[in-house]
Amino acid sequence: MKNFIKIAIPVISIFMLLSFPLKSQISSIDISGSFSSAGSLKYAVTKASGFGGGIDVSIKVFKDFYLTVNAGYQSYSIDQDSALTQWKWNFWDNRYYGSIRADLTDTAKYSLVITPNQGINSVPVSLKIGYEAKIGDLSVRPYVGAGILFFSRWFYVEENWTKKLSKLDNTFNYSYRNFAPSKQGNPIMLLGGISLTYPLIDFVSVKGEFDYTHFVETEGMGYSELPFSNSLNFKLGLSFSY
Repeated sequence: MKNFIKIAIPVISIFMLLSFPLKSQISSIDISGSFSSAGSLKYAVTKASGFGGGIDVSIKVFKDFYLTVNAGYQSYSIDQDSALTQWKWNFWDNRYYGSIRADLTDTAKYSLVITPNQGINSVPVSLKIGYEAKIGDLSVRPYVGAGILFFSRWFYVEENWTKKLSKLDNTFNYSYRNFAPSKQGNPIMLLGGISLTYPLIDFVSVKGEFDYTHFVETEGMGYSELPFSNSLNFKLGLSFSY
C-alpha cells in the first residue's frame, strides 16, 4: 500500500498541474463512479472485477472536438485457481510451507485451512480525443485515447489453524495472515468508448459512459504481472459545464 501511495500522489499532482494552465479553455469537469470487468484472463485467473471512480477535464480544441484528461482509482478483486502456485512466492514455496507440512504430520493435533486473497489497486491516467454530436438535448461523444495504468497487485494467505487439546477435550482456534511482496507495473493502455450526457439543470448534467481498454504487451513495464489483457468499464456520474 505504501508503494501504491507513492505512485498515486505524483500522478494526481501531475494531473492537477496539467489542468490549471487550461482553465480558460475548460468546457466541463466530470466526476464519476465506475465498475470494471476484466477480459482475456491469464495465469488461471477465473474472475477479475472492481469498482472505482475518476475525474475528467474536457477542453474544446475546435468545433465539436474535445480533448479530455482523465485520472482515476480502481480496486480489483481477483479469483484464481491454484493462486499460491501461480504467485510463485519464494518464501512460501521454499521455506515456510515445509514447516507447515511438518506440523500437519500430526493430524490428531493440528488441522489447517488456507485461504489465498488477492487484488489490484490501480490509478489509470489517460488522454482522450472525442467528437460530440447532439440528439436533441442528449450529447453523444465517441472517443479514442491512450494512457498508462499504474498498479500494485497485492496477495496474502489467511491461515486458520485448529489445535486439538485432547486432555481438555477441547480445541483452540487461531488465524493470521501472511503477506507476499506486491507486484507492480505501469503498462500502456489504448482505449475507445462512448459517453452520453443529458442536462439536469443549466450547468449540471448526468453522464453515462462505456469504454473498452486494451493493455499493450511491453517489456519492463509490468505487463507480465497484470493478470488480464483488457477490460470493459462502465461509468456513471455528473458533468459540470463551464
